[in-house]
Amino acid sequence: MSEHVSSLQKTSRIICRNAWKYNFFWNPVARYLNGRVDKRKVAWIKVDTQTLLTLDTHVITRDRRLKITNSNKRQWFLTIKDVSVHDRGYYMCQINTEPMISQDGFLDVMVQLTNFQSELAFKSSKGRDGIETGSFELWHPSSRCRLIGDDAITAI
Repeated sequence: MSEHVSSLQKTSRIICRNAWKYNFFWNPVARYLNGRVDKRKVAWIKVDTQTLLTLDTHVITRDRRLKITNSNKRQWFLTIKDVSVHDRGYYMCQINTEPMISQDGFLDVMVQLTNFQSELAFKSSKGRDGIETGSFELWHPSSRCRLIGDDAITAI
């Protein structure tokens, strides 16, 4: 039996004041289980915190922004509403087969800064050659986004 599974989508979302909805999608049944998923359980896990988010059709965590849906138990969707920078990271979908099969995807959340008001600081440091270089650093506490740059401002 082949262990090929379709990949999770990896998508970046720009977040501003509007609420965005993000879907992770996985279609593990197409090539591997040939539709025999009736006795199998599908789980979604937030990898960095090792938090079990969903098990089969039930949301385990108390986060009301999460929703699990499926299409005839062939395609599984983890929906995260009101995505924020705190949702950034790896998510894993796994099926309790023997051996277990899993696939992970990375949710990269970027912040769109509007009406940027923050502190501006100039930082300087001496390099190995003794030459002093400097850069500007902007900090926006409400978005937890730090911008650093010398010629241009780059979001990190």
